[in-house]
Amino acid sequence: MDLKEALSYPRPPVRRLLDMVKHWAKVPAAERAAASEPRFQPRRALSLAERLGEAGVQKLITAYRNGTTGPELAAEYGCSLKTIRRLLRKYGVRLAD
Repeated sequence: MDLKEALSYPRPPVRRLLDMVKHWAKVPAAERAAASEPRFQPRRALSLAERLGEAGVQKLITAYRNGTTGPELAAEYGCSLKTIRRLLRKYGVRLAD
């Protein structure tokens, strides 16, 4: 089966694709470029330090130094233990074993 014969009787998904190509061929290039740009730009998720701010980070560090465990802080701040440990290391806090 050659290409011409295959496209002479296309299945519905292929037919829709061919219709879209015909439509885009009629649209001016400037409109095509504008339409192909994403309408929604997802934001980068804020880190825990960005969400808490400097005062919040200091409060977390103080709590850790006063004996609050990593898992307790993770539960309180709604994040993982790994996130808490990463933040503490970033701010030069020595972690308990």
